[in-house]
Order: sequence, then structure tokens, then C-alpha cells
Amino acid sequence: RIWRPLEDIRTGAERIGSGNYDAKIKLRSNSITSDIVESFNDMADRLAYSQDEIDRYIHFSYSTADDLKAPITNLGSLLEMLGKDNLNQSNFKAILNNARKTNQQLEKTVTSLVEVNKVREELSTDGEELDIDEIFKEVVSNQIAQIKHSNATIKKDFSESPLIHYPKSQLKVIFKHLLKNSLAYRDPEKPLQIWIKSKQVKGHTTI
Repeated sequence: RIWRPLEDIRTGAERIGSGNYDAKIKLRSNSITSDIVESFNDMADRLAYSQDEIDRYIHFSYSTADDLKAPITNLGSLLEMLGKDNLNQSNFKAILNNARKTNQQLEKTVTSLVEVNKVREELSTDGEELDIDEIFKEVVSNQIAQIKHSNATIKKDFSESPLIHYPKSQLKVIFKHLLKNSLAYRDPEKPLQIWIKSKQVKGHTTI
């Protein structure tokens, strides 16, 4: 009753040590080590979650490096061109203008990184019960000028899942970026229609 569960824990620890974070120990009936086994399985779950988070951060870091590499390389080339002695006035202005655009691209990327980190931090805090339509209306009202300028039509349906437990500030950020991206990357040849709805997917509220 003691030795077998302890042996299971030992082999489970070896599996986790080799990178198998799905290693679980079957709880034997009437085992006097049940508390230890339950704690071990809980630890295995938390290790698996932590590893997933690490993998996501690594992927995010590589993606970020790619996003930053191109404008930084471009900016370096433009600065080299500005340092040449044989530039005429029109070429100088063109290069300077491109350098400004590249700098703006860098600023947007860095700002996005800061926002992503803020989202990660705030999502670790407890959320609250929110009316999705109410939050969406508030965000739309703050971008009404851009929406009217684009002649955009917004259609929404939150009837299937009207409420969500979530940090309020981050739900606003999500809606804000959904709208901004829809307006920024629209097809200029077609009338812009923005569709947004909420639904339940595997027990989770999905926007």
C-alpha cells in the first residue's frame, strides 16, 4: 500500500524529467499516499501549462524579432544612403521620407509589444461579469468618426452569448483592435461591412 504508489511517483517523476509533462499517476483505491499522488498530478498539470506558456513566449519572441528585423535593416540602409556626399535635394528628401515611415513602423511594432505585455499581465487578474453589447457600444462610440468616414456598416449579434467573465479593459482593447484593423485593411473597392458576434465554443465564450 505504501511502496507501489511511491514507485509510481518515482517513475512518474522520471517521465516528467525526460520531458513527458502528460505523465500522470493512477490513484489506487484506499492508498494511504493518495494526498501525495494528487499533489504530484496537480504539479504535472501546472508544469504542462507552464511549458505551453514558455513555448508560446518563444514563438512570440521569434515572431517579434522578424517584425523588428526588416524595419531596422531598412533604417540602417537609409541612414547609410543619407551619409553619401553625392545626394541631390530630391533624393535626400525621398530617403528622409522613407526613413520617417520606417521609424513609424518601428514605433507601431514596439507599441504593439507593450500592449501585448500589458494584456498578458492584466489577463492574470480576475475578470468580472460583463455585458458584451454594452462594452462594444462604448468602443464604437469612441471610433464613430473613423467608422462614418469609411462608410462602414456594423452588424452584431451577441444573443447566443450576451455575457462574458473577463477583464473589462482588455475586452475594450480587443474590440478596439478588431475595429481598427477592419477599417485599416478594408478593400477600397467594396463597401465595408463589419460582422461581429459571440457564441459558445466548448463551454467558452468566443467573439
